[in-house]
Amino acid sequence: MYPPGFLLLLLLALPLVSSAQSKDCNIMHQGKFRYMADKEEVIVAIKDSSMIEYHSGGKYTINTRIEWVNECEYNITIIKVNVPAFTLGTGDQVNVKIDRVEGKEIYYTLTVKAVSWQGKFTKLE
Repeated sequence: MYPPGFLLLLLLALPLVSSAQSKDCNIMHQGKFRYMADKEEVIVAIKDSSMIEYHSGGKYTINTRIEWVNECEYNITIIKVNVPAFTLGTGDQVNVKIDRVEGKEIYYTLTVKAVSWQGKFTKLE
């Protein structure tokens, strides 16, 4: 048995938990980020509905359109890519769900062509 008032406290806390998660996801909506691909640092810039990834120190890029499904999930569509041996091409879509945010670290699950994996962005600015 739960102590008296426990259920009421739980019901009152649920909206606060979901609200906090939604506010945390806003960190990803604009700015510059970093993630690691193998041993390479990739810089990502998000502004409005545009997202650009800079590979090999900016020598190669992936230009995408970003569409937010909700505060913590988005889809990107590849518009242009010149990264050598990159497995995706123009028109391919990728889904990203933000799992959690810890300070400037954004943990996510990425799904493309029915394959998913986890990763981490770091907010730079």
